[in-house]
This record gives sequence, C-alpha cells and structure tokens, in this order.
Amino acid sequence: QCCVLVAGLAGLGAAYQGFFEIINHFIVQRLIERPWRFNELQKYIPGISQRILTDNLRSMEEDGIVTRTVYPEVPVRVEYALSELGDTMRPIIDSLFDWGTMYQSLVRSEK
Repeated sequence: QCCVLVAGLAGLGAAYQGFFEIINHFIVQRLIERPWRFNELQKYIPGISQRILTDNLRSMEEDGIVTRTVYPEVPVRVEYALSELGDTMRPIIDSLFDWGTMYQSLVRSEK
C-alpha cells in the first residue's frame, strides 16, 4: 500500500507535497484502519526518528486531525486515532490510493 500511495504523491508532484507532508500521509493511512500506539507507528515508518514522529503527531493533534488518548495504566498506554475531522479525509486517501494504483500500472506498462 505504501508504494502505491507514494506513487500517487510522486505523480501529483510538488503542489501536493506542499499541501500534505508524506509522513503525515503515512500516519493518516495507518490511523484510518484503527487506533495505533506510538511504537507501532514508528515501526511502520522505517527510519523515522522519535522526534519527527512526535512533532508530526503533535502538529496533527493541534490541527484537530488526530486524537491522543492516555489510558491510566501501568505502564501508561497512549493511542493515536483519527478525529472526526481526520476521518473526513478517508475518501481523499481512498481516491489517492486508487489513483496511485492506476499511475503505477501506467508507468510499468510504459517501461
């Protein structure tokens, strides 16, 4: 799935990248499925540092796209999920996935 979405982003070019950072796109892609813990997200995005992921999640939380739920357990469990506003991006992500699939097929057939 990641490769298809990256293909979609690459095909749309710099204008789209200015609108939506690739890292945030990967985060949203995962959170569409279910709530995720920080370490799960970090494992899903290879090479991302703890700081970059934290900064992106905080920014998305401030923008109202992501919710952060802290469970009073030992050890503390924190989950990130899409907010109601964030969930409105579902059709956009689905469309980008479909477009990326088509774009990848087109590029492969031209080689």
